Order: sequence, then structure tokens, then C-alpha cells
Amino acid sequence: MLRKNENLHSGFNQICDGEKDQMFMNIQLLIGRQGESWPVQSEDQETALLLLSGKVTFHYADQTVTAERQDCFHDDATCLHVCRNTPVTLVFEEDGEVLVDGGKIVAVGRGLDV
Repeated sequence: MLRKNENLHSGFNQICDGEKDQMFMNIQLLIGRQGESWPVQSEDQETALLLLSGKVTFHYADQTVTAERQDCFHDDATCLHVCRNTPVTLVFEEDGEVLVDGGKIVAVGRGLDV
């Protein structure tokens, strides 16, 4: 499945559905706005969260890490990779995009202002 940019919206955008696309990958693009907080957790698979652009604080396993990236062409990548059943909360310090690769995401919340 290929998504065109005009169909993308704030929140989670399904890019690849592992069950339907026969690629065995469940990939979503999370578009967040400054001040929003998004919880993510997968029960069945590990999860990778790749910062594409913006400034995001990752809260996980009693740790906090803030990463910033202008875009994927000018800055090095930052990716948080966690085991299955590890809750992660992403706080958008500024507007940004995060690529989420994991199993079926079960703890996805709406963007909440912090």
C-alpha cells in the first residue's frame, strides 16, 4: 500500500499493514503537533520509533530521551527500539513526524496536550 501525501493527517497514518500487504511489516507514520503526547505499545512485537523530523521526547522504561532532527537529509537518524509490551510516550516539543514499525499497536492514544 502506498499513501500519497495529500491523504496524510495528524495522528497515526497506516503506511503498510502487515496482515493485508503480505510484507509482514506494520508501519505507521505518526504526525504530531507541538504540545501533543502520544502513547504507543505493541503486545506481540518489538517496536521501532524513527524520528523523521521535529523535536520529540521519548518516555520509556523510567527513561527520558529528547531527540531533534531537521529532516532525514540533513541530520543523523535517531531511533528508539523497544521490546514488546514496553509502553512508550512520545511528547512533541515541536511539530514533527515519527515512523512507527511494530506489531499491532494496542495502546495508541489520541494526541493529548501536555
